This record gives sequence, C-alpha cells and structure tokens, in this order.
Amino acid sequence: MLSFDDFKNMASDNSLNDNEKVGFPDIYRKGTEENIFPDILQKLNIKPDNEKTKIIMDIGCGCSGPAKSLIEYVRKNSFTLYLIDSKEMLDNLPNEPFIIKIAHEFPCDYNYESLYSKVDYIIVYSVLHHVVYHSNYLKFLDTCIALLKSGGGENVDW
Repeated sequence: MLSFDDFKNMASDNSLNDNEKVGFPDIYRKGTEENIFPDILQKLNIKPDNEKTKIIMDIGCGCSGPAKSLIEYVRKNSFTLYLIDSKEMLDNLPNEPFIIKIAHEFPCDYNYESLYSKVDYIIVYSVLHHVVYHSNYLKFLDTCIALLKSGGGENVDW
C-alpha cells in the first residue's frame, strides 16, 4: 500500500504521467477517468447558490483528471476550493485565486480549526483505504466531520 511519502516521490517524477503520479497505471483509468468527476458531482449533489459561495475541500486531491475537472467546475461556479496534498502533488496543479493549497498530510500537520463548520463539501476520492492502512482513520474522520457545516454529513464522497 502506497504511503504519503511514496505519493510525494511519484509526484516529483517527471517520467510519470498524471495517472501514474497518483498511483494508477493508464490501463486502470483508460476509458473510465472521464466518468469519475461526474460521479462525484452526482453523489455530492452540489447545487450552486447565487447568494453564497460554496467551499469545497478535496483531501488527497492528486493531480490527475478528476482534480483538474474539479478545478474547472469550481472556476465556472465561483466557489472556493481547498486542495490538500503534498507540496509535490500540488505543484502539478495550477495556482488560481479561488484555490487554497494546503501542502500537508491530512489532518496531522496543519491546524484546521479556523475552517471548522465552514466547509460545504468534502471529497476524499480513492484515499480512505490509505488512511486506514497508514494513519489514524478516526482522527481523519473526526476532523472531516468537524470541518463540515451543520447538516453537511451527506456531502462527503468517500
């Protein structure tokens, strides 16, 4: 099972493509990657609200197609996006005014208290099994729940 440090090393390896940097051979994603982000959107049931900006957090975002599709979606809808991953992984994604990059392993190395009860949606796509294997998954889940706005529990895509 790949660790956070393994992903950091792969993200810096310029001989790898974006899918390989996030741990997937192209054969695993070929013909299916374009379905991942629409599936996430459907599960989260995100509805733009003209009265307020939504806050979306992607924990372990990686740098492949789904993360790039999320960035375009957030741009189009004028949301705020928190991307959490290693600096090496985040360096493969664009810098935009609506993106806040947090270059740390979640939740260990960063103080998230200022975001408690403020996040509308959390995406944890293809990450939780790594947390269970390498980290304290209860602390991970507790922090996710603390970040969500009241009633936001249904807005998590594990």
